[in-house]
Amino acid sequence: MLTVTYHPDYLENAPQWLRNWDCVMDNIKRKKQTYLPNLGAIPPEAKTDPKVTALAAKIEKDWEDLTWRLANYVNIVTPTMSAITGAVMRKEPEFDTMDNPVLMGLRDNLDGKGNGVDQECKQALNALQWGSRCGWLVRSHPESATMADWNKGKKLPTAAFYDALHIVDWEVEYIDGEEKLTYLSLLEDYQERDGGSYVSKQKLINHRLVNGLCEYQEVTDDEYTDEWTPVLIGGKQSDTIPFFMVSAQSNEWSIDSTPLTSLAEISLSIYVMNAYSNKAMILANEAKWHVDMGEMDKTMASEMNPLGFTLAGRMPYYTKGGSVDVVQAQFSPETENKVEKLFEQAVKVGASLFTQQSNETATGAAIRSGASTASMATLGNNVEDTVRNMLRFIMRHFEGTNLYVNPDELVFKLNHEYFDVEVNPQMLQVAYAAMMEGNLPQVSWFELLKRARV
Repeated sequence: MLTVTYHPDYLENAPQWLRNWDCVMDNIKRKKQTYLPNLGAIPPEAKTDPKVTALAAKIEKDWEDLTWRLANYVNIVTPTMSAITGAVMRKEPEFDTMDNPVLMGLRDNLDGKGNGVDQECKQALNALQWGSRCGWLVRSHPESATMADWNKGKKLPTAAFYDALHIVDWEVEYIDGEEKLTYLSLLEDYQERDGGSYVSKQKLINHRLVNGLCEYQEVTDDEYTDEWTPVLIGGKQSDTIPFFMVSAQSNEWSIDSTPLTSLAEISLSIYVMNAYSNKAMILANEAKWHVDMGEMDKTMASEMNPLGFTLAGRMPYYTKGGSVDVVQAQFSPETENKVEKLFEQAVKVGASLFTQQSNETATGAAIRSGASTASMATLGNNVEDTVRNMLRFIMRHFEGTNLYVNPDELVFKLNHEYFDVEVNPQMLQVAYAAMMEGNLPQVSWFELLKRARV
């Protein structure tokens, strides 16, 4: 069995990343009591008496029928994530391929599976929001690659994407005043066909620097090898681990906070409150008879009430005393109000980036615009920088050929205009003042006038 070593920071953050991921992927209801606890469940150690075991089974069925089955998980996380990613990727990335077949091939098929640079950027922007970090491992071109292949944009180096849950261990050191990655362990999940079924397996891809040179190994469920293979670039061993990490804030190896965590936790609270609110309303609206039979011993009480005493249901209660009346629970509207308040809180957290304000001053508009796009700008800038650095690294594979491009000449930019902003008199006033003070280029001022159709 594969033995995985996890970084302490990974172990601390992975549970929250998984919760966020489950929210994004609509796994909440499928995972039942992971996110919707059975508050009346009897612990296993108490199930020693057959009657207690039967009662536990009844409580479990009651939870499944009246709590879990009627629960509604309203996914407010994925639409917010998609909106932020969509705002950054609403325009195609600016990537000058210079009619270079290698750059054109990378633009259209960066991962070797048909996903181009734009798709990889979208994937990274999504992953940063629920997991705070992700990255690409650059893999060398196949040994069979020829210049003829490269001139067709084929058999190029590829970039394999890994999200936060699969970057499991790492080590960085300061070398010559620079933080450098010296060890990396990546986890891959895959399925292997075994006869008529599939078996889930895992694989570790480890990289390390030894005497300043990079080597790697692959370890699977089926076999372990201590053999390390040099990572080569143009026949020379690489002096860096070819992994390019991007994070939600700093692009450093220290783990950043996760943008969607607050929204995910609110959505889970709404889910639980909504589930028990629905159950409470059903129980409160369903009355049942209470039949007082007069004299009744314990045996008779057990026979007359085979289901025990529960709220709702069509079976009446039989007790002793000599009367008949109706038993009905009282539903508190505060439960429903709490759910509504959580929804309002979620809207403020998740939709604030896209809320337009009215009747505000020009200064207020500028402040709001800067604050509301700060999160998107940080995510976009970090992805942009990382992809640019990765493309520059990939060019090292083509040094000495006519396909090589000077890394300093590579241009890769993501969109920074996240909204179609209406050009109004207030904005023109602010822009004109900025231009007069020398803080806005005249070209930008005339572009603004053109948009305003002045």
